[in-house]
Amino acid sequence: MTLLVRMLVPDEWEALRDVRLAALLDAPDAYYATYDSTVERTEAEWRAWPGRGVCFLAWLGGQPIGMVGVAPTPTDPTRADLFAMWVAPAVRGTGAADALITAALDWAREHGCHSVELEVAPGNVRAERAYRRHGFATTGESTTVAGGLAMRRVFP
Repeated sequence: MTLLVRMLVPDEWEALRDVRLAALLDAPDAYYATYDSTVERTEAEWRAWPGRGVCFLAWLGGQPIGMVGVAPTPTDPTRADLFAMWVAPAVRGTGAADALITAALDWAREHGCHSVELEVAPGNVRAERAYRRHGFATTGESTTVAGGLAMRRVFP
C-alpha cells in the first residue's frame, strides 16, 4: 500500500473528524482539546477547522491514518504553528509522521513563514525525536501544558 499525504478540502470533513477524534481518544494528554469538547462539533465547524491554516491527512490503503495542522501564528504571519499531529498506533514507524511533518513545513515555507513552532506533550519522546529529525530544536520557552517542550524550526 502507498502512503499518501495531502491537504484536506472541506468536503472531507468526516475523515478529519474521524482522525481527530481517534487522536483525542488515543492520546488525550497530548492535546489542548478533549474528546468531549470536540465530539459535538457540527459539520460546519469541521469544514471550517482549523480556520486560519490547513490540515493534512495521511492515507494508507484509502484510509486516513494520521493528521497534522499548520497555520500562521495570529500575531506574526512569518511564524507558523504546527499542531494536532497524530499517527494511528498501528502505522507508527512507517514514515507517516515524517511525511506529515514535511507537508506542514513545506506549506509554511511556501506561505512566507520563516519558522515553525510547536509543543510536545510531557514525556512524548517519540514525537520529540521525529521533530528533531526535521530540524526542530528546543527553545526553552514555557509551554501551555506544564512540563511540555517548546520546539522551533527556523528556515535557512
